[in-house]
Amino acid sequence: GFEPAARHGLRSRWPGTEATFQVYRLADNAYDGAEGQIDYAEPFNRQP
Repeated sequence: GFEPAARHGLRSRWPGTEATFQVYRLADNAYDGAEGQIDYAEPFNRQP
């Protein structure tokens, strides 16, 4: 299921979202080499 993104070194651009920013693994190696801030395409890049 979904799990905190921070567990994998990933973070949202919006502060205070550590507990709610989630990821879902689609492949065994999905997070290999991935870390840092996640940026979205502009249509999805609005503050919640």
